[in-house]
Amino acid sequence: MKLPAPIREKLGIHLFLCAAGLALLAAAVMLFASASGTWLPARARVKRTAVEPTRPGTPAWSLMVDFEYQTDGTTASRSRLDVFHDGDRAVTEARLAEWPPGKEFTVHYRQGAPGRVALHPISGGEAVLAALLLLMAAALAVPTLVAWRSPKGPERPPERR
Repeated sequence: MKLPAPIREKLGIHLFLCAAGLALLAAAVMLFASASGTWLPARARVKRTAVEPTRPGTPAWSLMVDFEYQTDGTTASRSRLDVFHDGDRAVTEARLAEWPPGKEFTVHYRQGAPGRVALHPISGGEAVLAALLLLMAAALAVPTLVAWRSPKGPERPPERR
C-alpha cells in the first residue's frame, strides 16, 4: 500500500520522534542503573566454578562461579554467578582456566541490598529493558528511513488510453 507523500512525510517524522524518544529512554535507564552510589565495588574470591546449561533445553552453556566477597567488613557468599556463556560447550569449558579457585576479582553490589551482586553495574532487568528499548527504537527507525527515501514527486493519476 502506497501512502500519499504528505501522510508518508508526517508518518516518518512521527516514527523518527518515537525512535529518538525510545533511544533517550534507554539511555536514561542505563544511566539510572549505573548511577554513582547505586552499585558499590567489592573484592571477591572464587570458591568453585562449573559449566552448566544456561537454561534447560537450550544449546547454550554458562561458566558459573561460586564466590565470597566482603561488604563493610562482613563476608558474604554467593553462588551461580554467570561470568561467561556461549553456544559451544568446549568454548565455555576453555574459559574455566581463567577462573581458578582463589582468583580475586571485582563484583558490584547494590547499595542497601548487598545480596544483589553483578560483575558489571548494569545487569539483569535494567540491561534487558535498555536492550528492548533500543531494539524498539531501531524497529521504528527502519520504516522512517523507508518513508523518507521513497520518491516524493507529485502523485500522478494513471494514464488513460
